[in-house]
Amino acid sequence: MPRAEIDAHFATRNPDLTVLVPSYSEDPAVVRSTLLSVALQEYPSMRVVLLLDDPPVPSSPEAAANLAGCRALAAEITELMRRPRDRFAAALAR
Repeated sequence: MPRAEIDAHFATRNPDLTVLVPSYSEDPAVVRSTLLSVALQEYPSMRVVLLLDDPPVPSSPEAAANLAGCRALAAEITELMRRPRDRFAAALAR
């Protein structure tokens, strides 16, 4: 689809979108890649929700480490994206 058509569409419509990223006993690196891919999509009014469906009491030290790593991803990615977001928000305000 031509970029001009996409821009025209979003110039008149701004629907909210929630992206659900389900995870069950995943490697944090895989979840991180998925969340970054979603976060870098060019879409206005998008909310990203990570659904961790791991057992609340992990069965092994590796499972516990993976769960802790996945739980830490939201803050990690928020911090990673903070500076570019602030820079873009300032440019938009100008």
